[in-house]
Amino acid sequence: MVTCGEKRNVFGYDLQAHKAVVLYPDNCMVGCNNCQVSCLWNAITYPEDVDYIKGLARNIEKETIDKELANKLSKNPDLIL
Repeated sequence: MVTCGEKRNVFGYDLQAHKAVVLYPDNCMVGCNNCQVSCLWNAITYPEDVDYIKGLARNIEKETIDKELANKLSKNPDLIL
C-alpha cells in the first residue's frame, strides 16, 4: 500500500476495490511529489494546472508554514546550513 513519506496521512485503503486511495487530499504538502516518485507502478498523478497549485500554496496560513518548518528543522538539524 502506498504511504506518504512525510507521514501526513493522505492515503487510505478501499477494501472493496482492493487498492490505495487518496482519502485526505488536503493533507498533501503543496509541491511534494514523494509518493509519485516512489510509486513503482506510476499510478499517482497530480494536477498540472500551475495556477491551481500556486493558489493552494497562497491559501496556507503563514503560521502553519512556520510551525511545520520549525518542527522539521528541530527533528533534522543537519538540514540547517
